[in-house]
Amino acid sequence: IIETMPGKAKVVKMIFSLYLDGNSLEDIQKYLLSCSISSPSGKAKWSRDVLNELLNNGKYTRGIIDFEEYCEVYF
Repeated sequence: IIETMPGKAKVVKMIFSLYLDGNSLEDIQKYLLSCSISSPSGKAKWSRDVLNELLNNGKYTRGIIDFEEYCEVYF
């Protein structure tokens, strides 16, 4: 069983929402930095690779994003 941390779940949902709204990975990076939201490793700036992996790996979204939304981003 994977426990979801509410704060991290909100960030994942926000990243998916921003991406589905047409924002590029660079746009999302800038937005997260402007909101002072640290990357999973604690760095101030999220890397494009981390964002891309989050958006394309279902294990990071289980229980947070519904399957249809994940598929919309993945495909």
